[in-house]
Amino acid sequence: MNIKPRLGLLTVGKKNQYQGEIIRFREFYQERLAKDDCIELLLEDKLFFDEHDLVQAAKAMEARGADLILICVGTWIYPSMVISAVNDLSTPFILYGLSDTIANGNLGAAVQIRYVLQEMGRKFVFLAGGIVDEENYHVIMKCR
Repeated sequence: MNIKPRLGLLTVGKKNQYQGEIIRFREFYQERLAKDDCIELLLEDKLFFDEHDLVQAAKAMEARGADLILICVGTWIYPSMVISAVNDLSTPFILYGLSDTIANGNLGAAVQIRYVLQEMGRKFVFLAGGIVDEENYHVIMKCR
């Protein structure tokens, strides 16, 4: 029996900002991973706006056996959302700053989160790129 690694995917945004890109990012990974059939995707099919909900979802992904958790920041958010969500995780994680056609401050938010996590001594992978970014996709596949 060949057990596939499990990737948890959480997408984070802000209610009063454009959300189309982050939704397309989630859909791309859902479709791409289904085609590649090399990894089991643990997907929360919603966009997180609330810190408490995001923390609970990250803990639930870990409890479900995620081998890696990918948190994609798709709009400007308060950095504490992601920092709180990963603070108590033992599961490795990737922070992805979505930076595509519309400037929502998302990359700026992701960079802030990155530096706070580094100051905290957390080990993680930081990626930044567009919705469809083959180079980042391959990095994620190598991390699993």
